[in-house]
Amino acid sequence: MDIAMGGKILRHFGKNSAIYALANIMARGLNFLLVPIFTRCLTPSDYGILALAGMVSGLTTTTLSFSIEGAASQLYLLPHEGNDRRSLYGTMLAFWIVVPGTIVILIQYLGMAGRINFINGMPFNPYLKLVLWAGYFNIFITLPIVIYTTLQKSIQAMVLNLCIAILTTFLNLVFVVFLHKGVLGYLRANLIAAAVGAIIGLFLTVRVSSLDLSWEKLRAILTFSLPLVPHSAANWALSLADRFVLQRFVETKQIGLYLLGYQFGGLVMIASTSINSAFYPIANNYLSDAAQKENVPRLGTYAFLAIAYCGGVAATLGGDLILILTPLQYHPAARVVPWIACGFVFHGAYLIFSRGTFYSQKTATIPVLTIIAAVINIYINYLTIPIFGIIAAAVNTAVAYAILAVLHAWLAHRMHPIQWEYTKLIKISGIITSWVLLSFFLTSNLLGCIIKIIILIFLMPISILQAKVLPASDWTRIYHRIRNS
Repeated sequence: MDIAMGGKILRHFGKNSAIYALANIMARGLNFLLVPIFTRCLTPSDYGILALAGMVSGLTTTTLSFSIEGAASQLYLLPHEGNDRRSLYGTMLAFWIVVPGTIVILIQYLGMAGRINFINGMPFNPYLKLVLWAGYFNIFITLPIVIYTTLQKSIQAMVLNLCIAILTTFLNLVFVVFLHKGVLGYLRANLIAAAVGAIIGLFLTVRVSSLDLSWEKLRAILTFSLPLVPHSAANWALSLADRFVLQRFVETKQIGLYLLGYQFGGLVMIASTSINSAFYPIANNYLSDAAQKENVPRLGTYAFLAIAYCGGVAATLGGDLILILTPLQYHPAARVVPWIACGFVFHGAYLIFSRGTFYSQKTATIPVLTIIAAVINIYINYLTIPIFGIIAAAVNTAVAYAILAVLHAWLAHRMHPIQWEYTKLIKISGIITSWVLLSFFLTSNLLGCIIKIIILIFLMPISILQAKVLPASDWTRIYHRIRNS
């Protein structure tokens, strides 16, 4: 790769990553600004109910979407005329309205008949009913976001994400803080925001769709996406099923503490989702161009470095933020933050390494490996949570995502080999891990926090620079872009 091309990649990738990150940071930032308020309006047990509601919501959205949004990004690469793409999007939208809608109505009927009550302390009416419909409405906003992301229209995708996040946060604030509706108010606010998001999503998708529905396109969509349904469900098990196991062995209060720690460790998701949103359309374009395929491994190194660094920040300071922002009864949540942050770094690695598989469009084997990782996660949770509680769930999250990354790196190498710069990735991981471990010996007082910030801003980047994991020319460009911004 020549220097000019390296600079072009860095500018393009960095710009899109920054835009997606800005949207996610602002959306998550709104939530974290409200943490000191919500932790004083809601008890840890209330937080536990929200954790279980989030678990069900994640499963609902994952399964009802049939992973069709993934097909939208990959099938776009096939040669289509403009009208064909409009027909493709219209077919996707029609399927979502009819099939998942019918399923939701059936579940509603069974739930109201008292046949769906599988979570302790959360009856279907009113809790799960609200979560069910919010999960269904949430799927409709994903398609226009995926379309914008695939077209590399990062500004539009950012604005759409941010508007929904602002609306949700505002409604949560109104229902919980001003109307004092507690957990039910929080869930009702999420339902209203999801319904508004669905209306917006339908409007935007209809604008780029046609009523020329096609069984042939539906077959292509489902051929790609149906194997991803168990894959997505297994991903749900990796990220959320720990709460299902927790509710069988610990008090709801402990689940609430786990959720709070998970929120802070999950800040790494800002990096991994934002960077992946910028990474995959650029990587797909480069992989389809023989002259630019060699640029993809360097792009992967950029992506992993950013994700791992954000993981180091969350692991180092996340626990301290909990101690500063929340009442004393929430402080035990700080223990789980580093492990959750570590898990999401591995999840970011999985998103990078699996690109070859998704690019190949050979999705049949994907769920097998994800299910293996999910089964291992659930099994070790059942073994260890009764003994070690929420800390076991956090450690198991990191272990499971590490397994997921390794398995999908192996599969992607078989489906569409990409020569990732593994040596550099290992160096990056070792350097950041060493500094994070050193920070654990520092106290959480003012002096300790100052030293941790010095480590993150100066010592960690200097160590990575000295390891020469990226060319000096790239570091020079980064420096000048930051200085001139």
